[in-house]
Amino acid sequence: MGRLLKNLLWAGSALLFAGCGGGGSSGDNVTVTFEDTTLEASGVSNEFSMVNVAVDFSFSSVPDAGLYISFEFTQSGVTSVEFRETGDTTGQILVYLKSPNSLGAGVYRDTVRVAVCFDEDCVKQVRGSPKTLSVIYTVTDPTTLSVDKKEFKVRAGFGGSAPVVSVLATLSGPDAAMTNIRLTRDSADSAFIATEVVQLSDTQRRVDFHLADPDDAAVGQHFGSFFLDACHDPECLRQADNGHQRIFIDYAVSQFAQQAMRKVQTGVSDVVWDAVAQKFYLSFPSTAASNRNSIAILDPSTGNLTASVAAGNEPKHIAVSDDGTFLYVASGDTAQVRRFKLPALTPDITIDLGRNPSFGPRLAYEIAVAPGQPKTLAVNFISDSALAIYDDNVRRGSMIGDDEYFPSTTIAWSADATHLFAYYGYSNFFELH
Repeated sequence: MGRLLKNLLWAGSALLFAGCGGGGSSGDNVTVTFEDTTLEASGVSNEFSMVNVAVDFSFSSVPDAGLYISFEFTQSGVTSVEFRETGDTTGQILVYLKSPNSLGAGVYRDTVRVAVCFDEDCVKQVRGSPKTLSVIYTVTDPTTLSVDKKEFKVRAGFGGSAPVVSVLATLSGPDAAMTNIRLTRDSADSAFIATEVVQLSDTQRRVDFHLADPDDAAVGQHFGSFFLDACHDPECLRQADNGHQRIFIDYAVSQFAQQAMRKVQTGVSDVVWDAVAQKFYLSFPSTAASNRNSIAILDPSTGNLTASVAAGNEPKHIAVSDDGTFLYVASGDTAQVRRFKLPALTPDITIDLGRNPSFGPRLAYEIAVAPGQPKTLAVNFISDSALAIYDDNVRRGSMIGDDEYFPSTTIAWSADATHLFAYYGYSNFFELH
């Protein structure tokens, strides 16, 4: 059976299902049926390849003289239309769409009017014709991976805590919630002891890199390279836009810092590490050989004290907020905690801790800044069993723990700052809400 396959756009007709002699019909009872009248397609705006959709149709019979087909269509997203015979009485309408990249994100709606006729001028149409097909073409922006930081320089020395650096990975786009984050090690030595991907929400992950305690790591430079991938499938064959990011960490354990810390540690009251500024802060009492009654900054990369400021009488316990904005300094002989703005150690506010009616001025035994709340400070006291929480220099409610016989020796916040834990000796821990 010979067939004429000729595409004709817009107006006009093309002969299809040409009669082959025998097996046909007169045509008066011919009906065309379309499988569907709504065609939907989707694409991503960074894709260049064209998209097409198809709908099948069939005839109850085909007359000996054959049939004609014509198309009329709008071109919001449609670029061309053609038909294809798939059997003696079946066919397919193929609708070709513009590349998603050429359109950009949006919803594009078109109509394709299909007429099937007994004559070329389409004066007489078969039953079920004309048929209008609705084309809905949705183009979305791609899911994109972004990270807040790709390179880290970490400096540490003797007496510092084991550093942890974190990358905030953010996914945006229609498939963000279904996109996986995968971390692989490119190269790193034993100073990089662990990595962890923590899901914060459907669209955000925190990637933690745990580095060795500087007391355990070899003095010198340690380099780590990691790949962060955003994947649409378990094999990571389909990646999000910008879905392959390299994270580089330069971890230096300085012998200068080790020497300096050994040198000054016997003369200081307290030492804390600022993970944001990558510096040590030291408090010097009045009996120190230098920098008496002051706070100083130690640069671990050189082992030098780079700055110092007066901090009142007998600065003792110190604590730094986890965002690196404030340093708190508790006095060893007055009922005060002073706050300094970082990184310049600019004096900020003074917190008055008050007096105990029986024991006199309340001296701070330990101080702890709430995680994620740099202006909230917990203080427990030497003189009695109470502890208190301050927002800026205002005490929150009443004292806590006055009914305990022993003063708490250790306090610690929960990671989300919703609970405060206090140890009161004899293995008694109290959880304060």
